[in-house]
Amino acid sequence: MLGRTVVAAALLCCSAGAAALETLDEIYWPETGKFPAYPQETDPRAVVFSLFGGYDRDSNVFRLSDSDPTPGARSDYVYRAGAGVRAEIPSGRQRFVLEARAQVNEYNRFDLLDHTSYGLGGTWRWEIGNQWSGEAGYTRRRFLSSLEDLQAPIKDMITEDRAFISAGYLVTPRWRVRGALDWTRWDHDDPIRSELDARITSGTAGLDYVTPANNSVGGQVKVSEGEYPNQQPVGAGLIATDYREIEASMVQGWIL
Repeated sequence: MLGRTVVAAALLCCSAGAAALETLDEIYWPETGKFPAYPQETDPRAVVFSLFGGYDRDSNVFRLSDSDPTPGARSDYVYRAGAGVRAEIPSGRQRFVLEARAQVNEYNRFDLLDHTSYGLGGTWRWEIGNQWSGEAGYTRRRFLSSLEDLQAPIKDMITEDRAFISAGYLVTPRWRVRGALDWTRWDHDDPIRSELDARITSGTAGLDYVTPANNSVGGQVKVSEGEYPNQQPVGAGLIATDYREIEASMVQGWIL
């Protein structure tokens, strides 16, 4: 059985719309408005700064089972502190969203895992006339690989880059066609896990029926091409892990 206890405390948050502290399981504090009974309200401010911090106790840092023979203590205390900024800049029908945040994570016992994570990005939400709309953007994140996947004292920092663009066109007031392109890259710092480095490119096409209340129902097809540049050695050769995936699905958007 995987045992774990987390005790966390939010130290400071200078705005109700600020991002929550990223604890090990991303515990949401009440002021974030992310509980189902408390939907998050739109923040009217163009720029929001935030400070956040916490102190956690984790009883099983590496998610080891009770039968695991690995000796030594499993628990640790983790201190986290960070800052962020979010700006939403309107320009006519266009809207530009810029975000950046950084967080320091320090472990009391397993200081090998000390690290600084961050995220930044920008999105352009565009409209042309009454028929065309979509968004385009780029994001980058750097974070510690999930310890429950490693189950060992290994510090593997992951850098994630993502670029995306989408467009939708109202053929009639009730029917909308849309398409999107998405590119994502993951790079691992630990050379042992470099075989997990990946590049994924996806294209999506869809058709929706839109009601006067802006609810929608429709279908889409998504085609993804995955590439792992560092092939896995098997015996005397290498195994190719590239793939293609085709996904068809129904989608529904409902505004309460």
